[in-house]
Amino acid sequence: MSSDYYSILGISKGASVDEIKSAYKKLALKNHPDRGGDKDVFQKIQQAYEVLSDDQKRSEYDNPMGGNIFSQDPFFNQFHNQFNNSFTFKPVKKNDYHHTCNITLKEVFNGCVKKLKVHRKYGCKTCFNKCKFCNGTGRTSQAIQLGPFRQIVEHTCRSCSGSGQIFTKLESCVKCEIDGYIKESSIFEIIMDKAVETGKIFIFKDWGEQPVRENEIAGSFIVTVNVLKHDHFERIGLHIKYKVVLNLRDSIVGKEIVIPHLSEPINLNTSGFGVINPNKEYIVFKKGMVNERGEYGDLRIHFEIEYKDRSFSQDELVLLNETFDRIKF
Repeated sequence: MSSDYYSILGISKGASVDEIKSAYKKLALKNHPDRGGDKDVFQKIQQAYEVLSDDQKRSEYDNPMGGNIFSQDPFFNQFHNQFNNSFTFKPVKKNDYHHTCNITLKEVFNGCVKKLKVHRKYGCKTCFNKCKFCNGTGRTSQAIQLGPFRQIVEHTCRSCSGSGQIFTKLESCVKCEIDGYIKESSIFEIIMDKAVETGKIFIFKDWGEQPVRENEIAGSFIVTVNVLKHDHFERIGLHIKYKVVLNLRDSIVGKEIVIPHLSEPINLNTSGFGVINPNKEYIVFKKGMVNERGEYGDLRIHFEIEYKDRSFSQDELVLLNETFDRIKF
């Protein structure tokens, strides 16, 4: 056995629980890193207390052959090392946190900066230390003899309950405010370029779910852009589509309309288009979106014609026909 936990705490093998606790408190306060103590010594003190203060762990420590009859088996030790190494050298990424950032079409047109406040919480390295029983993986293995065969069984580490870390709460730790965790927050500024589109992703590494075990790495904070629908315009890439409703007369003789553009209102007389065809799209060039490269889209206008529900007298039909003949319509 590489360490004598009783010697580390300066107690006898028959020490009571109270004697173990008293010895630990004195040594922990004296050797705490925040008070200038050696971190390795402090970790050994924590490990010793973690084992000797628990009846089951202490019993397994005092009788190392009782828990696993194959602990001295070269085959088992070789497998055990390979098993733990597989956890150590194959990091597992924790979950990513996802956030949807909604922006308006006007913000897309002008470009904007969005600020997001993000929080994360991780274990205090002073109060949390790697569990030496499972080497920080949270899992242990055991060989079970089944006749001529051996079965290797994987278990959750009983020493750390699968967390891969040993926590010792100390009143003297000021880094984590005694609860064992350090809380951080940061404000991220996300620069939305002009003409940004729905689905664009921004990734902030290490601000997702935080690692607990030795073989884990932090997740990311992922922001996805969502461009909200506009009351008047439909976006098609760099182009914007606008719908205008005209009656039959205005569709022929023209009408002054005001388009509430994203930059400034556009005054337009539809007579410039001639007789309006509801099946045709009318284009005002370079009045759509503009991206960071200076590429412009167009404003595309679609007209809907409202027809009155009425009939004409014979005299009115003659007048209409004469008028159409006169203007060669």
